[in-house]
Amino acid sequence: MRKAGAQLRVRNGMPQDFFFQSYCVVLVDLLGQKTRLRHMKDLPSKESDREWFIEVARQTAGTVVFLRDSFRDFFTEALSISDVPSEIPTEKREKFRRLREARVLQHGFSDLITLAVPLSIDGGAPVPMNGVWAVLFAACGMSLLSLSIDRPLRGGVDIGVGTQLGTSGEIYGAVTERAYFIESDLAEYPRVVVGEELLRYVQHAVARSPRTLDDKWAAVLATKCSKFLIQDTDGRWMLDFMGPGVKEVAGDSLPAETVAKAYAFAQGQRERSLKDGDLRLAARYFRLLRYMNHRMPIWTMQGEAP
Repeated sequence: MRKAGAQLRVRNGMPQDFFFQSYCVVLVDLLGQKTRLRHMKDLPSKESDREWFIEVARQTAGTVVFLRDSFRDFFTEALSISDVPSEIPTEKREKFRRLREARVLQHGFSDLITLAVPLSIDGGAPVPMNGVWAVLFAACGMSLLSLSIDRPLRGGVDIGVGTQLGTSGEIYGAVTERAYFIESDLAEYPRVVVGEELLRYVQHAVARSPRTLDDKWAAVLATKCSKFLIQDTDGRWMLDFMGPGVKEVAGDSLPAETVAKAYAFAQGQRERSLKDGDLRLAARYFRLLRYMNHRMPIWTMQGEAP
């Protein structure tokens, strides 16, 4: 088990030193943007092309901004909905409220969005698992929401070493490389695949014997995190974005209508790719539909086998 709470300062000989520590990083890629962007070769010279250009801009740049804002809304909501449990003594309630604090760093580059949680207590939050839980919920919620607006996401999440560059929220290091590798090489279809280090981190927090209030709350959150995870048919662990853990937390923020639209989009993409002879893409949406059909009864809807 890595020492998630450790930090290492690297003097750079420049205005900013590098503080390396462990982070949990979620990295997602907005799929299908390249084709649209490649048609925007120049500014429209004719008035007849203006409307087309504006619409493509809304579908690309507008979608990126919407998804970045939605990610922020999801993890902000996750951090605000947890009440103080009744079993917490009155004299410890104020301390418990501080334990619920979290530090989440969001950064975007083109169609990529990253959420990062520093796992060191110094300069971070008393219980880093708060942030881990929040970003996992945000990634689950956004996986479903993005499908419902015909803009699928694919991603990776893991824990590793990195350092924050400047104040933009950008995390540079092995952890970002690992999350990108998971997204680009392992995820394959619209899902967020979970790395081995994050699995170990959550499992360790669940299994350990808590001695302090901090440890007890971390164990509660780790158990909640485990409800966001599921092993896919290929053996890889992924975020269970239509699972009972997400439905329990999401409430009205993910209504049945969103699920229905997400399912219809996935089904339409598979049918379209089969018609076009793109068997590789059809196979990917078959896998997505297989998962969605398995989870559809949770949302009081009955899916049909793809």
